Amino acid sequence: MAFFRGLSHDEIAESCGLPLGTVKSHIRRALQSMQHLLTADFGEVDRTDD
Repeated sequence: MAFFRGLSHDEIAESCGLPLGTVKSHIRRALQSMQHLLTADFGEVDRTDD
């Protein structure tokens, strides 16, 4: 919802009836999962350019 609809964390929490902290945790875990999958396919990510 944040990525495809551009909703804020607050908007997602309200529309789903979830606490804000839960929404933030879900988003964080999803991003970590994506990072893990990408690094498994392409090797370690170089963070020196951040």
